[in-house]
Amino acid sequence: MAALVNSPYYQYSQKVHAMIEMVVLPEFVAHHERLKGQPVKYLFYLDAQGRVLSVKTHSSVGSKWGEDVVARSIRGLNFGPVPSGVWKYLHQKGPPLKIDGALGWEPQ
Repeated sequence: MAALVNSPYYQYSQKVHAMIEMVVLPEFVAHHERLKGQPVKYLFYLDAQGRVLSVKTHSSVGSKWGEDVVARSIRGLNFGPVPSGVWKYLHQKGPPLKIDGALGWEPQ
């Protein structure tokens, strides 16, 4: 586990997820009822410069609003170049880099 956490891939993907959260979560908090209590899953690919190549989002309860917020946010971010160590760690010669996750928010 320590090897993964210290890897260039993990470090870069954590940075990417944090950037997405910073943009998406304020909208999710303000309009949480539109999420219907479920997270929005996302999957996207980056090129070597960190530019988004494609984005897919999915909400199991059909929150089109949540899917749109996540997709728009991902497309609008500048993730910065993918460090060369990421490709080595993944045993890839280069792009695309797959990133996936889920975001949601529900009041406690």
